[in-house]
Order: sequence, then C-alpha cells, then structure tokens
Amino acid sequence: MAGSSSASSTPSPARHATVLDIQRALVSHGYQPGPLDGAWGARTDGALRQFQRDRGLIVDGIVGPRTKLALWPNLVASRIAVAAPSVPLWLTLAIAEIGQREASGRDSNRRIIAYRTLGRTTSDAATEDGSRPWCADFANAMLEVAGVPGTRSGLARSFERSPEFVRLAGPALGAITTFWRGAKASGKGHVNFYAGQLSSGRIIGVGGNQSDAATAAEYGTARLVAYWWPRSAPAPAIGHTPPIIRPTAREGRET
Repeated sequence: MAGSSSASSTPSPARHATVLDIQRALVSHGYQPGPLDGAWGARTDGALRQFQRDRGLIVDGIVGPRTKLALWPNLVASRIAVAAPSVPLWLTLAIAEIGQREASGRDSNRRIIAYRTLGRTTSDAATEDGSRPWCADFANAMLEVAGVPGTRSGLARSFERSPEFVRLAGPALGAITTFWRGAKASGKGHVNFYAGQLSSGRIIGVGGNQSDAATAAEYGTARLVAYWWPRSAPAPAIGHTPPIIRPTAREGRET
C-alpha cells in the first residue's frame, strides 16, 4: 500500500479513524509504524510523531484536525459534492470531522472531549460527551486549530456577543451560523458553519452535536439568528451558494 492514494487508506466518512487506519495511512506516506495490527505501540507513535515533525505540525502523537488532513489529503475533497470557491480552513477542518459521534451509555468519544481543549472552552475533560452540549466546543475547536481566535465559550450564541466576530449582511461560505432554541430571547441555541443552500431554501450547516454527531445537516431558517465572521479574517463574498457538501442528516436534536 506504500505510495498508494487509494480509498482503502482513507477512513470511512461514517466513522472516525481507527489505529489500523492510521497505520495504513502512515505506510502510504512512506513511514514504518510496525505491524499493521491495529495496536497503538511505540513504533506507531514514533512514526506518527516523525510524520508530524516532517510536515511542520505540532508533534504530539495525536491525530488532531490538521494531522488528519495531512494523513488523508483527499478526505475533504471526497466529501465535497461540487466545485466550490475558496473554502475557509475552519470549514475544511470541520468537514474532515464529519462522522464523529457520541459514545453510547456512560462512555465518551475522546475526540469529542478533545474539542473542549482545542477550542479552549473549558478545562473539563471528565464530563461525559453526552452530558455537555458541544456544538460551540466543536466550532471553537475548528476556528482555533485554523489559527483564528474563537469565543472560547461553550455557549452556542457567544458568537453574537464576541467582539472578535462581526455580523454579516447575509450568508457566506464558512460563516458561523447561530440559531435560537426554545425562544429567541432565551440565549439558548445552536451554532454551525454555513456550507450552502438547497433549492428548497434550507441551508446546510456543518457542525457538532447535531443528533449527537458531527454532520452536514439541513436546517430551516425560521430559527436562524444571523451569520457571523471572524474580525481577523479577510471579508468574504456575501450570498447564497449551492451546497458544497451533500447533507448527511436532517435538522437534528441539539442537546
């Protein structure tokens, strides 16, 4: 499999990468993680760290969003449905995370827990993934990893109050999109990234905690508050675009 760019070295869009997926990807890039046995050992860890070092990534032995894109450079392209204008890095990172899902019962998906640290929204790494709404953790993590300061708050609608974000006159690819929940004045809500509009008028939002997973979900606009953009980023082109990614879910539970 060394040197191959075949789909077999890319994790299924429906799930996160396993140790075996990582080992196979490292081999395809010319690294030696040891036996392809699905066991995380010193050789796999060393190969991943060397891979990170060679590409100027943070050398931590963790397959975070940037390392994931480097291991599987065709992952996002395989998920984008149509040719798209420039896609902000934070949206690219978010698309690569599609398929992350809460663990059942009292277990936790450690990657979802990691969004809290990456997004600097809390130092709490003990609360189960199903006991904390994590749409803002996810959005902040993608922004921070892309080098853009987020709100560093676990509240979905914190983007509406942050001086680091400006309200847009309309949608833009990658715009932070906030929705109210329960009542508009309640302060409760949901946040995701705008990824286009369907012919029905519904929009596609790439985000976390959408029916307990990271998905590209359809959303109506009845609860939409506004579109927001990082003040530190160049101003985007305003206007609806066709969906750049096929929806993987309908509007779902945001708890």
